[in-house]
Amino acid sequence: MSQTASLLATLKRQLRAQGKTYADVARWLGLSEASVKRLFAERHLTLARLECICEHLGMELFELTQMMQAEMHRLQQLTHTQEQRIADDRELFLVAVCVL
Repeated sequence: MSQTASLLATLKRQLRAQGKTYADVARWLGLSEASVKRLFAERHLTLARLECICEHLGMELFELTQMMQAEMHRLQQLTHTQEQRIADDRELFLVAVCVL
């Protein structure tokens, strides 16, 4: 996943976590809801718009990037215990291989 896609996915999770919708974002940016949906779908948010959204969420752009990095790191590594559990369980191992 590209960094842009990861950053926008993290932003969407933050919007959801705070109960905000594309309609809220549209109001903040002075755009229609359809335009906001298009911006997210096309991954075409300017830094100024991204900063505005973060401001309304009560966070800095830097915090959003830190969250993205933490999520990427967390999703890319398993603990030793998790790896061992997968290796010990044939069915779980098969599922893990299929997912990868």
